[in-house]
Amino acid sequence: MVSYSGAEGGIVYGASNGPGLEVVELPETTAAVSHQFLDLRLREASTLLVGAVVASIALLVSVLVLAFINLRTRGQWLSLAFILSALLGLELWLESYIRYRYEQDDRAHIARRLGMVRANLESILNNNLSLIKGMGIAIAANPDLSKREFNLYAKETLRTETLLLNFAAAPDYVVKYVYPEKGNEAVIGLEYMSTPGQREDVLRVKNMRRMLVAGPVNIVQGGWAFIGRAPVYYADSVTGREVFWGIISSPMIVDDVYQAAGVNDLANDQEIAIRKKGLNGEQRSVFFGDPQVFEQNPVVSEMLIGAEMWQLASISNKLPEGLASALNGLRLGFLLLLLAGAFFLHVRIRQGNERKNLISALRYRERMLAQVGRIASVGGFEYEIDKGFIYWSREVFKILGVPFSRGPLHDVEFLDLIEPTCRDKVREALRSLSDNASETSLELELLLDDGRHKWVAIQAYSEISDEGRVKIKGAIQNITERKKSELTILRQANYDTLTQLPNRSLFDNRLISAVASANRSGEKFALLFIDLDRFKSVNDSLGHAVGDQLLQTVAERLNRCTRETDTLSRRSGDEFTLIATQIKSAKCVEIVARKIIEELKLPICISGNQIYVTASIGITLFPDDANCAETLLKNADQAMYAAKELGRNRFRFYTTTMQNDADERLRMHMDLIDAIEHEQLKVFYQPILDLKSGDVCEVEALLRWQHPEQGYIPPDKFIPLAEDVGLISQLGEISMKTAIADILEVNDDFGLNIGLSLNKSYREFFGSVDDGEEPWLSTLLSSAKRPPITIEITESILMEDDQVYQILDKLRKGGIKIAIDDFGTGYSSLSYLRRFPVDWLKIDRSFVRDVEEDQEDLALVESILAMAHKLGLSVVAEGLETEEQLRLLQMRQCDMAQGFFLARPMPLAEFKHWLRERNAPIKIAGDR
Repeated sequence: MVSYSGAEGGIVYGASNGPGLEVVELPETTAAVSHQFLDLRLREASTLLVGAVVASIALLVSVLVLAFINLRTRGQWLSLAFILSALLGLELWLESYIRYRYEQDDRAHIARRLGMVRANLESILNNNLSLIKGMGIAIAANPDLSKREFNLYAKETLRTETLLLNFAAAPDYVVKYVYPEKGNEAVIGLEYMSTPGQREDVLRVKNMRRMLVAGPVNIVQGGWAFIGRAPVYYADSVTGREVFWGIISSPMIVDDVYQAAGVNDLANDQEIAIRKKGLNGEQRSVFFGDPQVFEQNPVVSEMLIGAEMWQLASISNKLPEGLASALNGLRLGFLLLLLAGAFFLHVRIRQGNERKNLISALRYRERMLAQVGRIASVGGFEYEIDKGFIYWSREVFKILGVPFSRGPLHDVEFLDLIEPTCRDKVREALRSLSDNASETSLELELLLDDGRHKWVAIQAYSEISDEGRVKIKGAIQNITERKKSELTILRQANYDTLTQLPNRSLFDNRLISAVASANRSGEKFALLFIDLDRFKSVNDSLGHAVGDQLLQTVAERLNRCTRETDTLSRRSGDEFTLIATQIKSAKCVEIVARKIIEELKLPICISGNQIYVTASIGITLFPDDANCAETLLKNADQAMYAAKELGRNRFRFYTTTMQNDADERLRMHMDLIDAIEHEQLKVFYQPILDLKSGDVCEVEALLRWQHPEQGYIPPDKFIPLAEDVGLISQLGEISMKTAIADILEVNDDFGLNIGLSLNKSYREFFGSVDDGEEPWLSTLLSSAKRPPITIEITESILMEDDQVYQILDKLRKGGIKIAIDDFGTGYSSLSYLRRFPVDWLKIDRSFVRDVEEDQEDLALVESILAMAHKLGLSVVAEGLETEEQLRLLQMRQCDMAQGFFLARPMPLAEFKHWLRERNAPIKIAGDR
């Protein structure tokens, strides 16, 4: 027997108590709008309006009586104001009820039409989905079916009156059968698991065991379609267990579905939008119509399509008939009454306003000074050598946390507020001001009476009278937040923001120091390379937020396995490194490694999810395996990969026979050379938008590799390899020449002046500096015609000081801008930004990603923006993915941004098409 579970959406073949097919149909929603209910609402609205008019007349009479009494007792101006306010309130009240009555009539009409369209659309889609379900049942009954059998089933099914274009069967996620095959040859062999956008959908169908509708999507055969998919399970004839066979799917052209259901006809007369609801009730993006329809109090109707709920919403695109004239008449009458009342009220209060203006002018300067002090958190003071403090402004009391009623502090009390390490600076400054009429500035850390720490900046100057009396005047400013931001920016150069562990830069420095120290003392130490097993699956299934919490918990557990003399670091992603010092033998390191593995085996509960994580650990010993930091890291990395190859959740000591990784790198090296020769590397372009104008100011050139056998190879795999093996210059040359020619072509075609941003690595800057100027630099500077160019470099390149300054200076003199890429994740300090000719800072995506929820990340972004603008630098935010991120960045005067929310990286032809669709000036969310 074959059965289909409508609740689950999966197709299962197995034995039953009786012959034939048993099909449990998907539940259908009911519900066209009730005309009796709508008529009842209209009658209620009419009754309510009559009651409102009667109540309004009664209110007006009451107001007039009260105004007359007030006129006799308290004065004319108050009475007139009272009458005008009452008239205005009455007009707004009546207008709202008139609008309510007309809008209810209009909503009733919208609801009737929307109900018919909803019923049609639900019927059409579910009828066609039932055919897909039938095909899945047929396959489950005969899982070893041949192509001929599949074609017979599909042909017979498509004989019915259906909108289905074809059937595609994908055993083990690979499309094997398609009917009809003609015109659909491109689908055969499609691997869902390696196709972006398809993998997630089919896994969702399989894991949920439900029939789902994806789309609208751009199908391989061309055009936009809804794709119905169902998982196919069958019962193994030997074990009786359910076995996943694959996916059966079929597309329906979107326009045909809309036309058949009457959606297009309805959309011509009123605004309509359609969206899906998640299985947990969450709202998803709108795929038909304007998303704003759902935000404007629409009439909403729901329907069940497959195993998902869809929502149809509609609003009128015009005012209800007769509403405008009714409102205009009402407004005109009340306007005349208000004008008359306003005239008399104006005459009565004019003299009073003139008197108030005179008083306000006298107090203006005093208020302005106080406001400036509060805004800037600045207060003034006066001090005399023989008397101490003789004056504090109110803001000084506030900054120092001293009650105003207490008065200025004595000298000793003021010094007690200052951190002991700063007191000598105060005494020295006081002596200098007392000896000569001069100026001074100090930054001091205070410890207030309530235990809080606060930073203040003091600017002061001294005056010495003819009698030798010294008077000091100055200002105190609260700079606590500025100091916190500076300390945060400095800390990020050495510590990982997520785990608070030392980052790669600090760890590498400590490893070099450990080598030097061990060489002097003759002691041994061990380097452990710790990589979490299958961490990516946690990110993919539970999200990055859970992944981040998992990394924090792992860091805490690793810390419990170390000593104070050890150094634990988060190197990158899910990789950690550990320097274990004072090691007597390999047995000691083995104890540490086993402790780490056992500690990580314990379950971790995050947001209701119980997660189990393991680690693969590579271990190398100094000086047994190597005597330099670079080789130790390489050895530990190889040992870690050896542990993974043995099954993960274990540790391995480095041995000289570990060459698997080296062999793999060699194969990729050869493939990369072949890719360069056969032009497998393509240049993609991601626009960078000006957040003020919305215009495309530049595009970033990004290299992509489509391997003929392995498919898409991420840049983070082949770019580091290219740097290591000396191919990075060739890749850079390909990218630069192609991108310059392409962007010149784009600018000529569209009459634009779009700039080009090129990434340059450390090796490209210094790979052959001994032999003279880098070839790419000579090519770029000697180019007769080029678009505006920006060279992106990482912060680590700035560490080379004089060498990099010479190259950057040449670029600047050649009219080329310099941008610091991934700012905030590398080595640089604020001094480098002043010393080198830098134009842009590109804030790393790791800071932009969480600005909506993480106040620390938002504070860091604010600090970087403030610092950059003070230094005259422009700022680009990378990795922009949501509209809320865009809004926050615009509010904080971020100059430019790039990311998937604005535009994805795209090849030249697609980029041109993207520009053509923006023949009007480009606008972004914040400019609307």
